[in-house]
Amino acid sequence: KKNAENNFDDISGQTQSEYKFTPSEASIAGQYICQGEVSEGGVSSKYHSSSESTVEVFGITITPSAVVNVDTNTEISCAVSGATSDLAYAWYMKPSTAQESSVMEGKSTDKITVTSSTAASVSYHCSVTVGSLGAFTSDSMTVTTISVQQTPATAVVAVAETASLDCTVGLVDATATYSWVKLSDKSKVAGESGDSFKVTPGTVAEADSYNCEVIVTSKGGVVSSAFSPATNTKIVVYSVSISPTALAAEIGKESTLTCSVSKSAESATIAYKWSEKQQDNSFKDIDGQTGNEYKFTPKDNTFSGSYVCQAEVTDSSVSSSYAKSQEATVDAFSISISSSTVVAAGTETKIDCTVKDTDSSITYAWYKKGSGDAAAAVVPDAASASLTVTPVKAESVEYFCKVTLGSLGSFDSTVMTVSSIKVAVTSDNLVGQEGEKVTFTCTVENSVGTPSYSWLSKKPSSAAATAIDSATSQEYSYTIPKSPGTDFQCQLNVAAYDGNFGPFLSDSKKIVFRSIEVSSASVETSENLALSCIYTGDDNVKSVSWKHGGVVVNADDDPRISIVTADYNSVSGQKSELSITGVKKDEGGSYTCVYEMKTLTALEGTITVDVFKIIALPTYTYNPSSIVVTFTGTTAATSVAWTFDGATENAAFSNPTPGTFTDNEISYTITVDMSKINDGSAPIKVKAVLSFDGKTTSPETETSVYKRSFTTPLPATDKVTEASKEFSCVASGENNDDFTIIWFVGETEIKDADDSATIAKKKKVPTATLR
Repeated sequence: KKNAENNFDDISGQTQSEYKFTPSEASIAGQYICQGEVSEGGVSSKYHSSSESTVEVFGITITPSAVVNVDTNTEISCAVSGATSDLAYAWYMKPSTAQESSVMEGKSTDKITVTSSTAASVSYHCSVTVGSLGAFTSDSMTVTTISVQQTPATAVVAVAETASLDCTVGLVDATATYSWVKLSDKSKVAGESGDSFKVTPGTVAEADSYNCEVIVTSKGGVVSSAFSPATNTKIVVYSVSISPTALAAEIGKESTLTCSVSKSAESATIAYKWSEKQQDNSFKDIDGQTGNEYKFTPKDNTFSGSYVCQAEVTDSSVSSSYAKSQEATVDAFSISISSSTVVAAGTETKIDCTVKDTDSSITYAWYKKGSGDAAAAVVPDAASASLTVTPVKAESVEYFCKVTLGSLGSFDSTVMTVSSIKVAVTSDNLVGQEGEKVTFTCTVENSVGTPSYSWLSKKPSSAAATAIDSATSQEYSYTIPKSPGTDFQCQLNVAAYDGNFGPFLSDSKKIVFRSIEVSSASVETSENLALSCIYTGDDNVKSVSWKHGGVVVNADDDPRISIVTADYNSVSGQKSELSITGVKKDEGGSYTCVYEMKTLTALEGTITVDVFKIIALPTYTYNPSSIVVTFTGTTAATSVAWTFDGATENAAFSNPTPGTFTDNEISYTITVDMSKINDGSAPIKVKAVLSFDGKTTSPETETSVYKRSFTTPLPATDKVTEASKEFSCVASGENNDDFTIIWFVGETEIKDADDSATIAKKKKVPTATLR
């Protein structure tokens, strides 16, 4: 090779007719000659040089082989270094399935871009024409295209269920190795190097997303970087639980089982269904139950059994299978308590708490709440299925029992009420006399519901009380007869709490009969007065006394007065008599007999005595203008009844007028019009009958009214001139009666034995009045 001084240096070791070399650097370029020495017969020539040969050194470098993902643009370059001549490029490709390379049309630059949408292995090389030196071919490079897919995109599993993830790699003439990455912390899952991966979350918190990483080694030994699929797998984890897991469900009352789902994806939706365990241990879905709560009201103990809820979770249109909760055991039972009741205060009452259809152990507690209590309180020492109470006072108390069924919980019965009442009889008066009315009232302390009443009576002679007909009101009125006292009781029935209760009897009330019969008394002055009181009753008499005007009458002080009291007789009673001989005007008024009793208060009977005198009318009354009746007495008469010949009216008699009762005297006047009585008529008998309020006394008096008139009267004046003059009177009046004729001169009666109608007398006086 020619050196820098244009001399040629021998190349060591090159003694053959060919010089083969592989340029490793540009310094190989230069001028070369070969030298040859010829020997023949032991005779050698000199070394003679050939013409110079110019060596031009250049390098062709193609992009190394690569492993790429599908649809990835890969740039391949053909780099020529050290060449000074003009360069021209051509590209060739050979798929793994082809026998020979083929030129790539239109590819004439030093760079090309290739893309594959499918997995493939394609070899590429370039051909470079260097000036006139010829065409030179690069080494081959291989583009290995792979596809990586991971399924599923979303997996929804319940806790302890397994999610299967698959990584599918499309490749040609290559091998792949796998690893799995948990994306939450970018950590690789230990021990997982296959194209599938199974994960079983133990809790909801273990939900995560995973992807596979693939490293591909091409047939040419090229090892790729790690490839991941375009989409990873999101694992949604959920758990299903039921509460309570043991439920005591009271028959007839609504009970609830609740299904709870804990899920890792808030956006996930849930579908529910409920199932009941069958005898073969399978579960049968309950129609219509698609909510997270199962509300049911047991009708009987057939509702006892095991139940599960099942949940299906859907996320990103991917649904899980239905996962069951744990089983919930339902124990359907009934609890009842005695019905509310009404009892008499002081009556022992038993209340039963009955639990049926349960195999659980039972403990009891009792609670009560009175009307004045703020809340129910525990009944001390009450731990059995029955409670006995004895209400002391009249009140309504609520009771309920609380039962504890093993570990299932405590349950309250309904509330029942014990209403205790007190029935009593009240009366305005329990001591009375014959004819008095006594009203009994049936009172109920702590009255409840709708009461109905009846009344019982028991006479001393009766063995038992009997019902009183038609006595059905709260009040009963009784008119006291003249008989020994009678016991009365109120009987009450109550309609309350959907039931009828009773009868409830009150205490008995006795009517103490006491009676005094008194005699009426109206007597005329100077006549004898006789008063009497007769006592009958249930109480014994201790003593009897009399009072007049509030002052005790003492028979020893006046011989006209006598007081006689007989012994008590069970039939006729006890009679006391007061007698006064020749009663005086001032001895009228109020008399009281006083019976002092051995047990009860004194009993008194009062008699008002009218001592009166009617001043009698004259037997005959002639030509009266009025008739006046005068009465004296203790009290004034309240009215006067006038009759005229037995008739109550007569035209000649009018305007009856009472006077004023003064000093125990009163006059009654009636006007008489004699002009309305015919001359010569018979006399009219006029009777006055006096009446007094509340008394039977009716004093009376009568007179006969005569009309008399002079049919020939004397002249009013006359002058006597004669020695004598005759005067005459003609009178008419009573029929068949003789008149007595009396003449007067002045005030002097002219007496003459001659009773004839004409009387003649001589009188020597200047003037005189003659009548």
